[in-house]
Amino acid sequence: CNLQKAKMRGETSECMLLCAETDDGSESVLLTPERMMPAGVRVV
Repeated sequence: CNLQKAKMRGETSECMLLCAETDDGSESVLLTPERMMPAGVRVV
């Protein structure tokens, strides 16, 4: 799920990174959404 702001280790976290990795772990990529979505929507 897309997360609301939260305190983590005393700091405000306002986002989370979404990444994908190859099966063998040799490559990873940062995924970016096509448009903004409201907080709380499910990531599938």
